[in-house]
Amino acid sequence: MTNDAGYISYQNMFTQVNTGLVQMQKIAQEMNLEETAKQLENSRKKLEARKFAVGILGEFKRGKSTVINSLLEKEIMPADILPTSATMNRVTYDMQPHVKLKMRDGSTMEIGIDDLPNYVTKLDEEKEAQAAKVEEAVVYYPCKFCQNGVDIVDTPGLNDDERMSRITEEIIPKLDVVIMVLVHDSPFSSSEADFVMNKLMTSDLGRILFLVNKIDTLRREQDRVRAVDEIKKRIREKVLESTKRIYGEDSQEYSDTKQKLGNIKVFPFSALDALEGKQAGDAALIEKSGTVAFEKELTHMLTEERGALELQIPLGNLGRGAQEIVKAIEVRTKALQMSGQEFEEKQ
Repeated sequence: MTNDAGYISYQNMFTQVNTGLVQMQKIAQEMNLEETAKQLENSRKKLEARKFAVGILGEFKRGKSTVINSLLEKEIMPADILPTSATMNRVTYDMQPHVKLKMRDGSTMEIGIDDLPNYVTKLDEEKEAQAAKVEEAVVYYPCKFCQNGVDIVDTPGLNDDERMSRITEEIIPKLDVVIMVLVHDSPFSSSEADFVMNKLMTSDLGRILFLVNKIDTLRREQDRVRAVDEIKKRIREKVLESTKRIYGEDSQEYSDTKQKLGNIKVFPFSALDALEGKQAGDAALIEKSGTVAFEKELTHMLTEERGALELQIPLGNLGRGAQEIVKAIEVRTKALQMSGQEFEEKQ
């Protein structure tokens, strides 16, 4: 298929999905399915905006902020030995670096990029109180991965506290690609497996990249290989275990999940080595960090696979919306049938 033919095919599919979202939203509204209608509308708005979101997820202290800094090639996102991020942070493309804070009271504030730690961290009580007033920090920066409408979303730790976990879970349906950050010395816990199963696999494992961060703490190459292999094994085992518990071993869901797990993408990675290597122009350190293979796959997803990934979530929302509408029709049909029987008895 030529590039022109591929683009035309994508545009036709885009139009069909967008039209489907509009029509199904109208049906949901007519049936007073407000939550379904809202989800369909949000999906349509995101699709029409042509924005593509890459989310960095993981439990706290996995090095998520340093992963983003390695992609930015500069230490911009605050990182510390203690749980740090207290807000949603989003990186979007702009040649002039600056930060816009969206406050909880609806106002906005412009700050310098070096002032970001004072507004989005919880390193002391004063900073945490200030961060509580911030809804989202939008970092404008000339990051090569953020060109063509791509945003990188930095999330608080999943198990940091209840409010932060809820914020992270709310952003997941808006993500097109997920980078799940793990560490080798705490390899894919049950909570991480349940999170992947229940929150991320609603569309496809194909949109998830697993990063085994801090791999530089393992000195020998054979230890690194063994650690990555062990995490791959644990991901397969834990996700299949969760799928079996929810759907059963004989279910289609279990069979589909087993097939998808054969193609999971797991990368050994050192965000710190990648960042320091880029800042120092040290090609050997960059190669050692594992960032070359990771960035190659990320670039592939942001270019060649973008069209399919962009339509994946709205298609999933269409399917779920249809299920909710059918379910509501069945309930109301039964109610009408019962009313008819009662009417005949009274007659």
